[in-house]
Amino acid sequence: MTSTATRVLRLALMAGLAVGCDRPAQPPGSAGDAEISREADRTSGLLQEVMEADRDFAAAVAEGGVDAWVAAFAEDGSMIPASGPVVTGHEAIREMMTPAFGTPGFVLKWEPQGGEVATSGDLAYTFGEFESRSDAEAPVRGRYVTVWRLGGAGRWEVIADIGTREQIEESEEAG
Repeated sequence: MTSTATRVLRLALMAGLAVGCDRPAQPPGSAGDAEISREADRTSGLLQEVMEADRDFAAAVAEGGVDAWVAAFAEDGSMIPASGPVVTGHEAIREMMTPAFGTPGFVLKWEPQGGEVATSGDLAYTFGEFESRSDAEAPVRGRYVTVWRLGGAGRWEVIADIGTREQIEESEEAG
């Protein structure tokens, strides 16, 4: 397994553990079942909000480029690129992403495929697939995990974004 794949797996496992480890097990039919059911309904609704936030993030980036990309991140948010160092904060994220968004014909698209919300209701992650294209480089596809935090204004903010990359073969692109 590549080091990038290992990092993605570790982040996904940490996110899963954060979501799954904050409630003690309840025996079936216990008095806690109703509470668990209400909590599941609440987190299901929050998951829909986070999935929508991820879709809105993609739409905003398609329209607003690097400014929209940076705006989705919390002030202390980080990008964990497929290669290179982790970058944290709006200024560093802008510096990292400006060259890509400045490339003629650059397009970045993604679609969330799933995710989960912590029972606390203020931390979540989404995952999915992305594709980037430009006039200058071969298309790239990959997978991503985005970790979200519910900010003070009631808005979901990106606190960590990690992606893997795969080069698209020319024969695959033509087909």
